[in-house]
Amino acid sequence: MSEFHLLAPLSEPRRVCSALEGAGWLSTREARRDLARVLSLVDHEGAGADLRAPLLVVASDRYHMLLACLAAWCRERVVVLPPNHQAGSLQQARALSGATLELTDAALASCLASKEAPNRDPEDSLIEGSVIASDRELLEVCTSGTTGNQQACTKTAGQLLGEALMLGSLLGFDASRRVAATVPCHHLYGLLFSVLVPFFRGSAFVREPAFQPAQIQQTCERWQVTDLVTVPAHLKALVDAGWKPSFHLQRAFSSGTVLDTDLASEFRRVSGAEVVDVLGSTESGGIAWRVTEPGAVYVPLPGVEVAAAADARLRLRSPFLPPGSDWQLMNDRIRMVEGGFEHLGRNDGIVKLGGKRVAVQELEARARQLDAVSDAAVLVRPSTTLRGTELWLAVAAETGQWTPASLRQALGRYFDPVVLPRRYRVVPRLPRDALGKLQKERLERLFSQQPAEVDAIDESDVREGPNETRFTTDVFVPEHYPFFQGHFPGEPVLPGVAQLSEFVLPAISKTWTELATLERAPLLKYKRPIKPGARLALEVRRPHGAASVHFELREDGELCTTGQLCFAVPNAATSA
Repeated sequence: MSEFHLLAPLSEPRRVCSALEGAGWLSTREARRDLARVLSLVDHEGAGADLRAPLLVVASDRYHMLLACLAAWCRERVVVLPPNHQAGSLQQARALSGATLELTDAALASCLASKEAPNRDPEDSLIEGSVIASDRELLEVCTSGTTGNQQACTKTAGQLLGEALMLGSLLGFDASRRVAATVPCHHLYGLLFSVLVPFFRGSAFVREPAFQPAQIQQTCERWQVTDLVTVPAHLKALVDAGWKPSFHLQRAFSSGTVLDTDLASEFRRVSGAEVVDVLGSTESGGIAWRVTEPGAVYVPLPGVEVAAAADARLRLRSPFLPPGSDWQLMNDRIRMVEGGFEHLGRNDGIVKLGGKRVAVQELEARARQLDAVSDAAVLVRPSTTLRGTELWLAVAAETGQWTPASLRQALGRYFDPVVLPRRYRVVPRLPRDALGKLQKERLERLFSQQPAEVDAIDESDVREGPNETRFTTDVFVPEHYPFFQGHFPGEPVLPGVAQLSEFVLPAISKTWTELATLERAPLLKYKRPIKPGARLALEVRRPHGAASVHFELREDGELCTTGQLCFAVPNAATSA
């Protein structure tokens, strides 16, 4: 079984990371002193504390993250990294992990600023527990939540440190490198590329976080960065900002989502840096890499085996998977080619609607090409209509540039009506996290926080029978819908007049424009109350040649409201 010498990088004199305040770089001598102080903090957690319990690290400062991890691992404790630093996430992380000690930036800064000497000689502290076996569990980190709820993922030393050493060697990190990052270090990508890889390969790294374009530029200029660890969204922001480094930025690393080759080429043109695209995930670890330029293919990382399944999904065997894993089937679709493979998109991004297939990524790409649209994302949702599935589209665009109707019309130039999104949102920006990823829950919230609406209706929803025409569509009722206010306090119920004015009548007028003026409602029955957050199925039936319709609103198959509506239509009968 292989072993890892955690503190070997601190044995040679060199710079470790930038000083957070002031000029210059911290040395390995200073890092050894600081690590001894953090070890004392961990060793004296408090009376009755479980000194083997996981240790929760809530740090944005990369130097603090490094010291906290090294101290925890020297004391055989697992480091728990929360998905973000919001109060609710931290509370959940504490409850699920059982962590008894929490190391925050503030606690670590206070510890390092203390004038008290460590309780033991730094060199003695560093020797104890610094050699660890490859099967030791070191880290619990969360998945991104792109396709659902975030999941905790545990990494052993062999997975985490083995990958860090492999990446550092493959990508030529050495003492001449100066690394900065636009991604947080509590995500696996940020932890690896901006903390562990530089540390174990003798490269210096910038400890301060930098997320906004101006901040990124200032940080890189100040420390004369050679390697920028980032994501596609930040690369685009830097290109849009017109950044032209005054120093020699050699490389930019991108991960999180597959990098568009046009964006990579544009960044290289303005910055002079080559762009390395790394494919991987929290669960799988790194899979492959490429220097992003037209025609470049992904090359599996050393030790990683890749093959294409019969349905084109990526099959993976890797030392960075959980111990004992054999071939794993991923949701990425690939095509094996000479020298590596091409990425064809996500398998869960292919949707069949009305007998037609559509690639979610293609739809998003088309939306991003529209004037004044800077970003786009599609949600795949279940539907009560015959198609069974529908798409929702959210775009980031300038105020007033696009409406749901104009978006649908623009996309209709490229896609069959049956595969077009049924619901649309236009917002100033999409809710991407620090890695540039969109979380499914946050995207759904964009729709639930907006006014209620009837989904778009097209010819695929309208069915002609021998005696009548009918259509079925979905209706979503937001949690915080104004019509619930005062009706009734503590037990909100959607009023019947709102059901008609907001749902039924708009759907009818969208389908039959001549039925625009309601004349009377001879029949209305309210069978079941409609509550906040309800997802309803609306069915409308119109006898041939009639100016009246019958409708039903159902929730989970249960009838909520039914009725008959008669309209004023010139030269039309009003038969039932």
